[in-house]
Amino acid sequence: MASQVSLKRNFSWTLFGNLFYGASQWLMLIIIAKLGTPEMVGRFSLAFAITAPISMFANLNLRAVCATDAKNKHAFGDYFTLRVIMQIAGLCVLMLFMAVSNYTLQVIILVVLVAMAKLFESLSDVLFGFLQKNERMDIISVSLTVKSILSLIGLGLAMYATNNIIWGTAGIAIAWLLVLLVYDIPQAYKMYRSSTNLISETQTVLKHMFVAVDKTAIQTLALLSLPLGITFLFTSLMNNVPRYFIEEALGERILGIYSAMVYIIFVGIRVITALGESATPRLAKYYALHEYAEFKNLLRKMILFGTAIGIIGIILAITCGKTVLSLLYRPEYAEQSDVFIWLMTTAAIMYVSIFFEYGMNAVRKFKIQPYIIFVSLTAVTLICWLTIPCIDMLGAVVAVAVGYLIQLVSYWRIINFAVSE
Repeated sequence: MASQVSLKRNFSWTLFGNLFYGASQWLMLIIIAKLGTPEMVGRFSLAFAITAPISMFANLNLRAVCATDAKNKHAFGDYFTLRVIMQIAGLCVLMLFMAVSNYTLQVIILVVLVAMAKLFESLSDVLFGFLQKNERMDIISVSLTVKSILSLIGLGLAMYATNNIIWGTAGIAIAWLLVLLVYDIPQAYKMYRSSTNLISETQTVLKHMFVAVDKTAIQTLALLSLPLGITFLFTSLMNNVPRYFIEEALGERILGIYSAMVYIIFVGIRVITALGESATPRLAKYYALHEYAEFKNLLRKMILFGTAIGIIGIILAITCGKTVLSLLYRPEYAEQSDVFIWLMTTAAIMYVSIFFEYGMNAVRKFKIQPYIIFVSLTAVTLICWLTIPCIDMLGAVVAVAVGYLIQLVSYWRIINFAVSE
């Protein structure tokens, strides 16, 4: 069997990798803001906002399904094959959508490049599910760190040389492909061979690892994970609908400023994700063994941790938000410091909600999640439609806060019922 790492060490590794990766995504936006214009930031963010819903749905959150498969109901080849099929289908749908859209040529090219980068990231992500299941977050952390460094180098050099966001995005895509081929696949292969005790030739092991043999198993897995795919789709829309409304009502410049502030939240999300990903396999095992007291104790600690991170963010936004925005980006970004305070308040709600989502996945309550997120998405869309034309970006912040609050309360009630003794 593959060697496992303690939860504390897994969290340390995952925290490092996720913080590094989150910081790199933030630095990407800073590079574009410093070397380019708010409009470039807006187009870059719009390209991610367009690709995200389809890409997230195509992922079917197979990483979480694989990581919580404590009873080994599916071979890894099932997960990888389904991920490839869904990603190719999603890419085709996205290309069809862009062919009939009214976006400019530059935005279309950016969307294609981001879609390719997302494809490479998605293949790495399903490999991470297998590594996470075996509690080897250290390998994932190294991958995220290397990917972060190469992404910044690719984007930075391309932006500095050409001052063109298209070439910068191409640099990111190339970096993600290199990490997938040179590090992620070889590391997952070594872990797979060790954990399954296969002594066959390399070609046979790779086929066993990446190719599903049983079509029925693929169909079963697809049906199992479909609710999570829909959940991811709705969640992505919930996060990106405000961007669509802002771009339509206020323009690319305001969208760029809003997106730059939102990216600061991702630093906190990476900390939350580090603990959530490290703890999910443990939570799943507790639930599978009916060790509900241990489950609730671990989840309670996660919630308290998320609350603390959220409060720290609010305090920093109140005391030095204007200075932070001005130093990180440009003075025009600091003009929205009041909105930034409310954004960090929304982040606190979001952090706790994300931990409850990990709890939902650990108890494998997949089917109910799309309904909850749909209600949240509906609320976000309605509030954006009513408020953004009146109060600008603040309307988007309020909408997202309400959406995640609905999600938080719903998940809390369901998890309490699932682990009641």
